[in-house]
Amino acid sequence: MRSHRPWLTLALLALGWVTATIPAGRAAAHKVYLVNENHTDYGWNATTDAYDASMLSELDYYLGRIAATVSNPPAAQARFVADNWYYLYLYEKNRTPQQFQSLIDAMQSGHITVPLNPLVTLYGALPTEAAIRAGYYPGRIERGYGVHFVHGEEMENTTIPWGMAGIWARSAAKYSWKGICACVTLAPYQDRSLDLFRWQGPDGSELLTKWYQFSGNNQSWGGYAEARANLSQAGIQATIARDTAPARNLPASGVFGYGWDDVNSQITNFETEVAAWNAAHPGGDQAIVSNIIDYFQEVEQHKGTLPIQRGGWGKPPQIVRFGRDFGRHFE
Repeated sequence: MRSHRPWLTLALLALGWVTATIPAGRAAAHKVYLVNENHTDYGWNATTDAYDASMLSELDYYLGRIAATVSNPPAAQARFVADNWYYLYLYEKNRTPQQFQSLIDAMQSGHITVPLNPLVTLYGALPTEAAIRAGYYPGRIERGYGVHFVHGEEMENTTIPWGMAGIWARSAAKYSWKGICACVTLAPYQDRSLDLFRWQGPDGSELLTKWYQFSGNNQSWGGYAEARANLSQAGIQATIARDTAPARNLPASGVFGYGWDDVNSQITNFETEVAAWNAAHPGGDQAIVSNIIDYFQEVEQHKGTLPIQRGGWGKPPQIVRFGRDFGRHFE
């Protein structure tokens, strides 16, 4: 037996070292899913032609980064989430069939994700038919190529109609996320006290929804560029502290969006920050370059414990902000 003791001692030391990376008071490691996504405020900070060129160049760039990081650990491989399907449409119309197929391949491998919404759309300012027709192009691509569009986004505006839960769910979406601007608003979004919930539509269908309580900064939690202020070792740690606090106790953290109001966003920070965090915390809390879907699949395991939210925020088209943005923020 004496000859086995050195092995046993080393095993116990190793176990102690691993568990020591998980803070006291928590039984398990926590995962932080960081999503690289630009905010396409189409025509706002540049011409629409400039935005079109930007969307094309971003896809070119991130397809290159995906190829360059293919040998990285999965958590640190490059991924990109388009915030609208117009990215996909432009790529189909302006690149070769071979290039478009490369994009489809990246979607099928989980390295690029495209949502159901056509642009950063204010759904409350649309008739119901237009909201439904917004899913026609994704439907055609899904039938032609076998890719799936399982999430929808309604960004910036602080409102969202209740009916969108049913429209997206009946369009085969399972997930949605929302991040808002720091705009003055009359909408009662602050009445919501949930960060993660099952958003149930009028017809009983539902979406697993992430909408963090707004921090007051649209470049942080609850904004449309949550990762911009948190894409650092300190930011990842702050996110973990926020989401594992007893008041929240979330099963995983989702920090979505980086581009803020940049017309173009091409960065490698997600790969490098995730690699650095995981190297410094072996066996403990983990950071992941996310395709957004993996986050929802993680928290979906806890779906039965999540609250149900019924209803929408705001009401039909109504101007809610004045000044230089007059006429831009509706519903």
